Amino acid sequence: MRRNLSDKILVSVPYVFNSGLTVIGYAPMSPKNSFGEIFGAEEIYEILDHRESHDEVIGQIELGNDLGSVARFSKCMSELKEREKNLDVKLHDFICEHYRDRLLMITHNHPTNKIMCHMIGAVSKIISTEIDDDKLDVFRNQDNGMIYTGAPYVPQDARRLGLGFGWHSDWKVKVAHLVSILIRHRQGHEDPARIYEGVRLPDMPSL
Repeated sequence: MRRNLSDKILVSVPYVFNSGLTVIGYAPMSPKNSFGEIFGAEEIYEILDHRESHDEVIGQIELGNDLGSVARFSKCMSELKEREKNLDVKLHDFICEHYRDRLLMITHNHPTNKIMCHMIGAVSKIISTEIDDDKLDVFRNQDNGMIYTGAPYVPQDARRLGLGFGWHSDWKVKVAHLVSILIRHRQGHEDPARIYEGVRLPDMPSL
């Protein structure tokens, strides 16, 4: 590509992915299963081995079970830092600095405009182009409308991570929905992806 566009400024940016910002995540387009992939599934299956009920999983979350999200977050951030070594735009440090006080991700791979604006700012510096900071601030606080797959921020995420933007009020319904998918899967059903959207963005105050 660089040979074909030798007279152009090429800027490389990282793929944004983190499956550990929420205790449970959902990737309906993943080819891993007929329904996609649910992050935290292994830990959920272990809970279901004791009692096959979404209430059991919700109870474990309320008791502090992070469903492997802490390890997933650390792994994703380590992988991002490694990928960025050969890229122009960096996100690792920005995410580490702000993921507690700003809603950065709508889903595991759908960033909010706060990340988009950071990337725009970085690109503008690389190509030596001025941008309108006032317009960028307006854009930064808008919902970009990216698809939400129904994996919620829960009160335990807010408490454990010290999230300043709160959590989803309907988190129990959403967790129950995702657990029901896993229950049917372990019973031998090959269901297609099923998204329960509910409340789009965290709507409850921080704890």
